[in-house]
Amino acid sequence: MSLSPPPPTIAAPPQPQKPATRGDEGQLHLIAFAQRSPVEPVASDLAPPEAAPPADVVKSFPSTPVARNQGEPTAKKVPPLAREKGTTRLVGAGGQPGRWRGRAVRTVIGLALLSVVGAFISDRFFGLGSRKAVLSGVPITLRAPIDGMLAIEGIVPGEIRDPGLVFGTVHDERVDDSRMRELAAALRIVEAEVASHQARLLQMNQEGAAALERAESFRRVRIEQLEARIAETDAILRGAQARVREAEATLRRSQTLIASGTASAATYDQVRRAQAVAHEELAAAQQRRAALVTQWQAAEAGVFAADEANNDRSTSQQTQDRIRLSSLELAAALRERQERLDAVRQQFQAEQQRLARLRTVTLNLPTRGRLVQLMAQMGEYVRQGQEIASFVDCSQPLALVEVEERVFQSLSLGMAAVFTPARSADRFEGEVVQLLSPLLAMSSAGREGGQYRVVVRLRAQPLAQRCDIGRMGRVSFS
Repeated sequence: MSLSPPPPTIAAPPQPQKPATRGDEGQLHLIAFAQRSPVEPVASDLAPPEAAPPADVVKSFPSTPVARNQGEPTAKKVPPLAREKGTTRLVGAGGQPGRWRGRAVRTVIGLALLSVVGAFISDRFFGLGSRKAVLSGVPITLRAPIDGMLAIEGIVPGEIRDPGLVFGTVHDERVDDSRMRELAAALRIVEAEVASHQARLLQMNQEGAAALERAESFRRVRIEQLEARIAETDAILRGAQARVREAEATLRRSQTLIASGTASAATYDQVRRAQAVAHEELAAAQQRRAALVTQWQAAEAGVFAADEANNDRSTSQQTQDRIRLSSLELAAALRERQERLDAVRQQFQAEQQRLARLRTVTLNLPTRGRLVQLMAQMGEYVRQGQEIASFVDCSQPLALVEVEERVFQSLSLGMAAVFTPARSADRFEGEVVQLLSPLLAMSSAGREGGQYRVVVRLRAQPLAQRCDIGRMGRVSFS
């Protein structure tokens, strides 16, 4: 089988060329860059910038016909691209504007790098601050107030606890309650004595009331008797007065008869004696009435006076007096027992409260805090003073800062500080409240080493509300 030669290639007739403009040159350069293989190096890339042809040398490149298969379009030759070293901008034949732009970009980048380096050097060697800061707070350690069994449920580290919420309880079943039993027995005895004295006093009061009623009855009867005797004495007095008047009339008649001589002297003497007796009887009646009136007035006042009486009080009144005296003594004894009862009751209640505190104690936080660590578990028997949990006080945010010796020597207590949390633009003001030197740690621990630390108290309510314990940040001092 013979092979026939390929058909001859007919070249296209040459086309008239027109002068290339600057816009055409740039378009040709872009077409050449697009058609270039990504792995094929360009002469302009390998050559230094001085080897690139100047813009005024590149004029135009006429298209040269290339022999191709039938039906394939012909491509024009383009000059290699000229690229500025260190930039990504393509520079064509007119490369002067691109070179100036590259220089400007390099200048801007250099100035930015210089500013960053300058800021770093200023902050590193001249600024007062530190990027090693962490949010914290005043530590709170919750300890067991008594010996007993610990009961806590549903509490995990990191949880925020508000004041007043029950954290847990400690219950001790082995509390000595012998003192409370003794006080309970004494309380029962004193209560029985008080009840007995109250019953006796009630009975005495009832007897006193009965004696008073009897004495009052006797007084009324006595007054009535004296009133009757006074009335009787009044009648006797009136009779004595009548006999006195009669004796005086008889005496006057006797005097007339003696004067006329018809009466004897003996008769006249008898009349005079009768007159004197009448007057004496009248005086006696008057005295008797006065005595009765006095007794009546005394009886009205509750005092009984009589010739045959050895006492000014009646038997009923004397009984009443004895009952009143016994009631006063019993009331005094009752008051003493009542005071003793109150004292024993207070001691018993105080002992009950003490045992309640010793038997079951509720664990609460004094302020709002975040739980850092649990050092005892549910159902564990804890001793008095044993650490149960560690908290951080959220109401007093602090920043713990680790600084260099140069910065530490420039700080003082009360110096203003600003804390800026990481990945945040917030700024929180505060003041230095504590300076911790490694020398203090060496003197207390007896060893060298350590870091310079500063404690900053922050005045920020949002930090207290969020309680972001452990959040990193930076602190600047001024």
